[in-house]
Amino acid sequence: MQNSTTTSWRWLAMVALVFGLSTAATAQRTVTLTLNTATLPDTTSTMSLIEVRGAVNGEAPATLPDGNTIDWSESSTLEPANVGGDYWQTSFQIPDDQEMVFKFYSDQAETSGAGIGGWEDGDNWVIEAGTGDVELPAHFFVKGEAQEYDWRPFTVGEDSIGVWFRVYMNTEAAITSGYESGGEMEIAIRGGEFFDADTVNQGPLDWGANNVVLSREGDNDTQPGFDLYSGLAVYPASLAGMTQEYKFIVGNEGWESSDNRSFTIPSSDTTLHWVNFANSPALEGGPQTATVLFAVDLAPMEAIGIFDRGRGDTLEVRGEFNGWSCANPDNCLLDRVPGANEFEAAIPITAVPGGELQYKFFLNLNDENFRADFGIDPPSGWEEPITTTGANRVLGFDGDPNNEQDNGVQFFNDVLEGNIIPEATSVGVMFEVDMNPALDASLPQPFNPAGGDSVFVRFQDPLWSFTQTRVDGTVLLEVPAGDDTDVLFQLTDDDGDGIFTGMLPVAGPTYSGIQYLYQYGQTGAYTAEEEGSTSGIGRRRTRFINANADGTWPAEWAFPAETYQNSTPDGGYPFEGNPVATSVEQVAGEIPTTISLSDNYPNPFNPTTTFEYTVSDLM
Repeated sequence: MQNSTTTSWRWLAMVALVFGLSTAATAQRTVTLTLNTATLPDTTSTMSLIEVRGAVNGEAPATLPDGNTIDWSESSTLEPANVGGDYWQTSFQIPDDQEMVFKFYSDQAETSGAGIGGWEDGDNWVIEAGTGDVELPAHFFVKGEAQEYDWRPFTVGEDSIGVWFRVYMNTEAAITSGYESGGEMEIAIRGGEFFDADTVNQGPLDWGANNVVLSREGDNDTQPGFDLYSGLAVYPASLAGMTQEYKFIVGNEGWESSDNRSFTIPSSDTTLHWVNFANSPALEGGPQTATVLFAVDLAPMEAIGIFDRGRGDTLEVRGEFNGWSCANPDNCLLDRVPGANEFEAAIPITAVPGGELQYKFFLNLNDENFRADFGIDPPSGWEEPITTTGANRVLGFDGDPNNEQDNGVQFFNDVLEGNIIPEATSVGVMFEVDMNPALDASLPQPFNPAGGDSVFVRFQDPLWSFTQTRVDGTVLLEVPAGDDTDVLFQLTDDDGDGIFTGMLPVAGPTYSGIQYLYQYGQTGAYTAEEEGSTSGIGRRRTRFINANADGTWPAEWAFPAETYQNSTPDGGYPFEGNPVATSVEQVAGEIPTTISLSDNYPNPFNPTTTFEYTVSDLM
């Protein structure tokens, strides 16, 4: 039998030895490094290779306690990961009481062709021998003059926060907003103000002025930095935690077409993720300037009385190619063709060939003369084409500088002569909607008929609504307080089954295509179906009143029974095609021998598509 006392001492000695070895093995510290590459002029990718290269205790290559290798060559395995925008970070271990020297290396900078090399400039960085974890402050990649490790490419005063913005401009959206690579236009940031009690803006941005102008980062026109612009906005420290909304702009009118950008103002200096202007892809081919012929037949709008050139009304085309404005009449104003109801203009457009540009026509109604004629302010002049359910039109840009692109003759709002319901004609239109889905208690504001909620049809074409809000001075539909574009028609549920109906008298002169959504609630607290995107068909419910076979209009017409949607449905809201556009008039006794129909272009998933057809000689 073994002596128990001897065994216990041997066991304790073994434990002490293991503990000592374990302690020696954990004699290490964790190093965390954060790098910002905004100072590299051509860094527009988060897929670059960044390495920490160097030596520990003068040895390179050296194996670190966590298994990583550090070396002055590509064999180093310390590769920071992108943690957002221009920021990269890595953590690794080094032994206690050993010195580490290092620099950052960028493979993208080395291979960019800009001639700047992949290494940082200046002396090596040093982590002195010692114990305890090390987390160094964010470091900006050093190119050019030698700097301290915690340097910043910008300077701000005390109690201030510097935010560095970067935007890449060689994109299709930027070109259509007026940007010219290598040009002298101003690239700036505009954004929301932060007013104090004396209504003085405390922030650096303003929606109405270019307070923060950006500068081109590189001089080599073959590198991304040539079209990369950056600049500093300085915020008072008191604004930390506030939300800043902003957009980039070319000059004074070339706004980004995307939604407002935003970020939370930080408590210390930072750079924001570089972005493409309007989130548009970078261009691979160069843009071209070519002329596009726009033509519009306004006869239906004149027949209704909405447009009157004698009143001083004019017609414009506005889109991505002119900043959705008409600041320069040469690239937006359509002139009347002598002796016709058509208006046309040859508009120069600079964009990438083969791309698509969104646009709409706009009636610039003469306010003073319109008020004199009707006694009220004119409605919004933006068209809401009934065949696109109010979505934007799409132009497929050929981009041939040697040939004018004919966009064909279009009708404002896509209203054709056969859509006109004449004066002194009225059609009773029946609406029916099932509101039971809106009773869902999980909704932010569920439908509560017992609490006094009402149900309405909300019409969303301002020109059609105008024809129905005033006829001979009589208000036919309710205009919500503070809302001059949408009008309402109330529906009722007499038997309490959740199905709401109503017969609306639609009075001429007007047109037969009606765009609408449903809403419920009480004055000041309405909940409406969410309107769809301006770039997709099905933006709104769109239905048509059909004329009789002899061209007269029915006394009554019923739209299909519908169901309230708590969210925008996939594929958009229900809509119908214009029955006038698809009808064929037969001429008695005349029959074509052959009819051929070409493939459509662009594809049928665009808001509009075109077919070419050929009809042979008649028999």
